[in-house]
Amino acid sequence: NIRRQYTDIKEILENYNYGVSKVDIYIDNLLNHATGTTEFYSEYKGKPFSKFPIMNKSIYNEQYDAFISNRYKDKKLHTMSTSGSTGTPFTVLQNSSKRNRVLAELKLFGEYCGYKSHEKMVFLRVLSEKTRKSKITEWFENIYRIDISALNKNRLRKINSFIINKNIEAIISYGSTFDHLVSYIKSGGYNPDDYKVKIIIAGGEAIDIRTRKKLKVTFGDKCNVVSRYSNQEMGILGQDSNISSGFELNHGSYFFECLKIGCDEPAKEGEVGRIVITDLFNYAFPLIRYDTGDTGIMECNDNRWPKIKEIYGKQRDLIYNTKGEPVSPAIMSVYMWGLKGIKQWQFIQEKKDEYCLKLNGAPDCNIETAMEELKRVLGDNARINISYVNEIPVLSSNKRRYTVCNLKQI
Repeated sequence: NIRRQYTDIKEILENYNYGVSKVDIYIDNLLNHATGTTEFYSEYKGKPFSKFPIMNKSIYNEQYDAFISNRYKDKKLHTMSTSGSTGTPFTVLQNSSKRNRVLAELKLFGEYCGYKSHEKMVFLRVLSEKTRKSKITEWFENIYRIDISALNKNRLRKINSFIINKNIEAIISYGSTFDHLVSYIKSGGYNPDDYKVKIIIAGGEAIDIRTRKKLKVTFGDKCNVVSRYSNQEMGILGQDSNISSGFELNHGSYFFECLKIGCDEPAKEGEVGRIVITDLFNYAFPLIRYDTGDTGIMECNDNRWPKIKEIYGKQRDLIYNTKGEPVSPAIMSVYMWGLKGIKQWQFIQEKKDEYCLKLNGAPDCNIETAMEELKRVLGDNARINISYVNEIPVLSSNKRRYTVCNLKQI
């Protein structure tokens, strides 16, 4: 049940030596199950974990039935789907114990950031028929889902009024959504005393430094602001702290690898790599060495669980310098948010040495000087074209791509 799963995750995360031995058992059990009950993995029976292939959404979709365990083909399963707004649509089948594991993760990681089950929460997301919940369910869970397909002033006014009138204690949404919300609240002259909000969770995309600071000003020092690393097909993968000191990973439910961008070898310490994850508890549809498409830097320490120092988002959104080396989006954010007068920005790499900076707003400084400083990171031969726009569009999921790489190959 959920309580047992909760206790197991907590013990693994908080007792490293015990946790390592427990995870080893979970990996062996998963590999034995996958090779014995799925068509795809049958040929890997008896092989070590390192010999299992790296997978992605396209491979799963092309051979979908071959990944479904024959022990679960006739059973009632839970389905989780990704919209495909930033890539390939994908639906994962989950057995009941996996589903309970996800619910246990939600409870534990909520507690880690100060949120207790059944405290009033608002979930701001793009809603569809599949993601909507009944009023009775919302009342029972104390989680209210509000559609953000359109974030105009009228919608923001209603969201803000709901947060105040319902004494909402926690809000979860995308970083870009919080940008809109804090701008509206500031324009309305509201102050922190108007709110009961004590937890802000940015999921789906990392929250940048400036937005984090704005949220603390908007809701007060009592408010804890964290980024959560998660995906629909698996669950909660990790979470940072109020001061953003890297993502503490959910090693209780998943096994993490960081592999080189160009091949399947482990990335070196401090090197940007692809985040590859094995779900230790999905037995209905085993996700083994699943390349999430995300990139980041893994930080390893003796006698402590590894954590992800920085998550850079999807590989296709990774920017490279003119030598073809990946550049941290965190550096881009520092340069961009240092420019006052900018409402939104998007940095696009068109060619190996050609970039385009889209700006919504008018910087109160010499933008050319700032771009010369940025060239020190990208390369002296970098060409940066500046384009002023009225709006940076968001994806259908309401996420915003701050960096875009249009290079066909590196």
